[in-house]
Amino acid sequence: MNKRRSKIEWRQLIDEQAASGLSQKAFCGQRGIPLASFGYWKRKLRAEPPSTPTGSGTDTVSPRRRDAKRIQFFFLFLASLRLGER
Repeated sequence: MNKRRSKIEWRQLIDEQAASGLSQKAFCGQRGIPLASFGYWKRKLRAEPPSTPTGSGTDTVSPRRRDAKRIQFFFLFLASLRLGER
């Protein structure tokens, strides 16, 4: 049975795929997500103008380890920024 996902969940999945370094096919295969649905939502959300976040407008950044050599930011609008070594 296919799971219905909200627009916010699709945005999160699309951001996770972009940050994962996996192809869409590999990412969807690992998550059990239909590739066609993933592509549909990626196109649909890219075509929409960004909405205004309802939060305070600030994000918290916390490193996973003290010796981390890279920083990765996730944004609500289908983008991510990666700094440092891979």
